[in-house]
Amino acid sequence: MQEKLVKVKNGVYEHLLFDQVDEDYKNEPSTLLDMFLRRLKKNNNSELFGVIKNDSVKYITTEDFYRKFKKIASFLFTETKEKELIGIYAVNCLEWAIVEYAGYLVNCTNVPLYSTFQPSALEYVLKETEMKILFASSQKANNLYETVLKRDNDLNSQNISSLEKIVLFDRDENVRKLYEEINIKVMFFDDLLEKNYDEDSEDIELDRRPKGSDTATICYTSGTSGTPKGVVLKHSAFCIHICGYKIVSAANLFPPSESVTYLSYLPLAHVFERICFTVVMSTGGRIVFFRGNPKMLQMDYEIAQPDFIAAVPRVLNLFEERINETVSNLNFIKKFLFKVCLWWKRKCVRKGNVKSWLVDKLVFNKVSKKFGGNLKYCLTGGASINPNTVEFLQSTLCMKIFQGYGMTEGLAANIVQPISDIAMDNVGIPFTSCKLRLKPVESFPYENYGELLISGKSLTSGYFKQPEKTEELWEEIDGEKWLKTGDVFKFENDRFYCVGRVKEMFKTSYGEYIVPEHVENCFVGGCIEDIYITGTRDSDSLCAVVVSSKKEWQEEDKMLKYIRDKGMQLAQIRKITKYEIPKAVYVINTPFMELENGELITPSMKKRRGKLYDYFKEEIESRLKK
Repeated sequence: MQEKLVKVKNGVYEHLLFDQVDEDYKNEPSTLLDMFLRRLKKNNNSELFGVIKNDSVKYITTEDFYRKFKKIASFLFTETKEKELIGIYAVNCLEWAIVEYAGYLVNCTNVPLYSTFQPSALEYVLKETEMKILFASSQKANNLYETVLKRDNDLNSQNISSLEKIVLFDRDENVRKLYEEINIKVMFFDDLLEKNYDEDSEDIELDRRPKGSDTATICYTSGTSGTPKGVVLKHSAFCIHICGYKIVSAANLFPPSESVTYLSYLPLAHVFERICFTVVMSTGGRIVFFRGNPKMLQMDYEIAQPDFIAAVPRVLNLFEERINETVSNLNFIKKFLFKVCLWWKRKCVRKGNVKSWLVDKLVFNKVSKKFGGNLKYCLTGGASINPNTVEFLQSTLCMKIFQGYGMTEGLAANIVQPISDIAMDNVGIPFTSCKLRLKPVESFPYENYGELLISGKSLTSGYFKQPEKTEELWEEIDGEKWLKTGDVFKFENDRFYCVGRVKEMFKTSYGEYIVPEHVENCFVGGCIEDIYITGTRDSDSLCAVVVSSKKEWQEEDKMLKYIRDKGMQLAQIRKITKYEIPKAVYVINTPFMELENGELITPSMKKRRGKLYDYFKEEIESRLKK
């Protein structure tokens, strides 16, 4: 039986500890800088950041980090105005964090650029923000030059980039020459750290300290449709979220973060990683940066030995595939032993136990060691995940996986499962710093269904330079502003369940509403590495575009039979209905992200459904006509 943790009054859903956040926040820091300084004061010798070198982790202390970012802050103090926008373009690394906190010390706003942004998105962000200083790795700087700035210069355009200076995290003379040819000054990060700036920098702290109402960051959405939007997030929004986390952690509803080791590999440009990173950093944990190569991620796990991670469903799907591939290469006896132990372990997980002494010793401790051997908690979000994958990984990696839901505009954490939950088909309860509503929608005229609306002090203040879009973001109810998410949820048994996007639902010729993301999530896994399901108003059936790299599954008839058989099994246990089973299939062996220069998928790995349909239109429509 799930613990009752939600109070409902007049259609508003709140965490039972919601009121405590406002009370506790009165005694909390109101800026991310002050959050850090409190940790520094409490224990300046605690290990904070780790960098993997020569297959081991080298840590720096909180005091070391403070000294480094004060040096960069001294540079920014002379080169920027208060509240100026500074860009960061790199995969997660120590330098990234140094620039972030250096900016806070002089009250500048950071603008992270997704490392997977397409040229059109990079160009758009540079133009809209008018940033003058960019910190970047040489690899990303070279990409920016080749895809945007070089063309801009060749066309003699004067209105794309306001960039005047670029600071390279790594020394690359070739990149320096490229930028100097287009009159952009280049500096190297190490040179700034070595320069004899004022060590105390007391004048900086006094002159340009941020307030809670100041903007900490502008996070650009990855954009499933249209151009990216810059989501403005204040210091106070982060701090209220952190306060809320501390409250539920103290109540043993969330994992403790004071002594955890966290592996940072999801893009810091994404608010999901950003809030996890900030919570661990602010509350006493330590953070290890991956080495920047996704292909080496499992090795990074082995070396860093994290006990807490954040993961999007695609990463967890890859973990499952990797484990299954290893098992498939075992001899008959070992393979049989694995299957028997997995059967038993799944039974344990369904009772809430992710550890079982005997089967863990026989099999699963060895599997867990391939991922560091110390994993205890994993928070997953960003998209729906197959409950079977969650159960499999909890069984094999001996860690608790808890799910959440959030949006960039809501600072990621809006609904999160308590770690005590056993059920894997829901996303949890309102986060302590949020209030929720369900607004009725035509396609789901049922009680406790509706579009999710969010209210609270941890939300965005709007979109950067887009007042009309900002206005569209909100709905006023009884004098209170509510953030429109565009996602349909149901509330049942004291938990929220994500149904799907309002704008992505479609109706078949039979008048049945289809929620494609839910159906796709039920089918993905095994021979189906990814799947896009769609239909038309003129058709009474669905078509699935399936990604499978395995040769034996390239035959459409074989894949269609598999989908129909699995669909009937899912229908029998009421995961889907019979009319949601695809009647046509088109199989490809190339991931969606590798088609059309990556334009079919967002940087956060969400499907751009309109573009996917246009790309596969001929194959989809020809198959649905048969």
